[in-house]
Amino acid sequence: MMALNSSPEPLSLCGEARYEEEDYASGSKQLSVHVTISLKGRDRIVTLAQLDAAIPWAVLDQELNKRLGIEQKSDEIHLQTAAGRMAGSLVSHSMTFLADTGDPPEVEATMFGCDDWQRGDFSGYRGFLQRMRFAVDPGNRMFHFGPCP
Repeated sequence: MMALNSSPEPLSLCGEARYEEEDYASGSKQLSVHVTISLKGRDRIVTLAQLDAAIPWAVLDQELNKRLGIEQKSDEIHLQTAAGRMAGSLVSHSMTFLADTGDPPEVEATMFGCDDWQRGDFSGYRGFLQRMRFAVDPGNRMFHFGPCP
């Protein structure tokens, strides 16, 4: 367990995992932090997702949405992306980071369900990352995380 100094109580992080700086499967050469996440559905699904605190919700590729049984229920929400404005709906789904060491907390994440999304998997801030404590250690390429109290 790693404890970071903060006020008034120390921040405790219960899990850690090595992160990738590229998503080799996507063919992108853009450097960013990619962490392994696990989702429960009909099957347990593990995928490499870009850690992105700038995107409001977690977003999964349409193939994973189908495997998890996540369907776009309406066009009630719009998300502006590099690919343009996408229509979808918000869904709740159990998600966690896979830990190399420690015990990762499971979070009921709010996800943007979009039948047309084909640009990879993103971990999103609102409804997922905001429900956890996390830190990135670029010197060791480690991602540390734990539950919010």
